[in-house]
Amino acid sequence: MIITTNHVLLPTVDAPSVGAVMYHILSEQDVLKLNFSFPPLRHYNTKVSEKLDRIILKCLSREAGLRYLSAKELGDALAQKKSIWRRLLGTFQRLHHAFKIADHVILAQDRLLQRLFK
Repeated sequence: MIITTNHVLLPTVDAPSVGAVMYHILSEQDVLKLNFSFPPLRHYNTKVSEKLDRIILKCLSREAGLRYLSAKELGDALAQKKSIWRRLLGTFQRLHHAFKIADHVILAQDRLLQRLFK
């Protein structure tokens, strides 16, 4: 969906989904089990700044009018929090690397089993 602001087209953002992913990564909590009742992230992770906590909770707001309306608006809010993005990117890179290693291990096990049971 696209919204217009001062005759400029801006892509909208699915703020609740973005907020849920960030909340899950930073809190290590299953967001589905929280039943849309999100305590401040700092309750689970004291390393999260108050500002980032507010940004994510704003994404998760029950009232649509209180959430970020555009990807640009959310991006601008997060641009001030570059350090958290570096940490999230690092986490994704480590996960990607771990999955690649797991794939190699599985392939090696398959080859070994094929040789053993020929």
